[in-house]
Amino acid sequence: MVGMAIPRTTILIATVLGLGGAVAVVAALNPLAELWARAFEALAGPLGIPGGVAMQGTSVLGLHTLQTPFYLLQAAPPSALMLRNVAIVAGLLLLATIVVPQRFVPLRYFLRFLILLQGISLGYFALAPAGGFPYTLPSYVAGLVGMGQVVLVLLPVILAITYYLFDISWARKLLLSILLLGHLAVMIPLQATVHAWLIARGSLLFLPPLFLVFGILVHVLVFVAFYGWGMSWPSARRRA
Repeated sequence: MVGMAIPRTTILIATVLGLGGAVAVVAALNPLAELWARAFEALAGPLGIPGGVAMQGTSVLGLHTLQTPFYLLQAAPPSALMLRNVAIVAGLLLLATIVVPQRFVPLRYFLRFLILLQGISLGYFALAPAGGFPYTLPSYVAGLVGMGQVVLVLLPVILAITYYLFDISWARKLLLSILLLGHLAVMIPLQATVHAWLIARGSLLFLPPLFLVFGILVHVLVFVAFYGWGMSWPSARRRA
């Protein structure tokens, strides 16, 4: 990108669309939060998630209050039996990675990284005093959803400096932006629901690896996937 000759009009339009898109997303977040809350309530019954749904208001620079829905269900710390069983499964899975075929080396190292994180979580809950874990499931779900809201606001700006500057038609740039934002708008409440269900059914033992591996990292991978797809489209000059 350093060697690209980018017209000033392209930079100006990208800046306007990036900032304008961020402002538009901010304006849409509270109505979207209401839809997410309804989705939580609709999913809670079939999944057996008790406790109901609540909203958390967060002041943004004293100018705007951002609403974030979350589940009120609680999760317990792991029992001694849970710690022992998960340790055994983690050990067996670690041994299994040794026989993973060479062509699946990325899978081997991903599983080992996941086992490492779960092992750290096991060590913490085995050694920490009872009630010492600083997070509850409602606060975690609210934080996960809030993090998704921040990602939605930042995406138009990130696209402005990484995608809008390339020679691709503006119609396609806007289409990719809408598809990416729409995908995440649907994924974020589903992701939070899956995390809440797994942690409530398992225990707080699974919260750290779920957050570190299947939290914001999933948002990044979604962005990379859409970005790679968008960059495969022909340039506007070549199509002309």
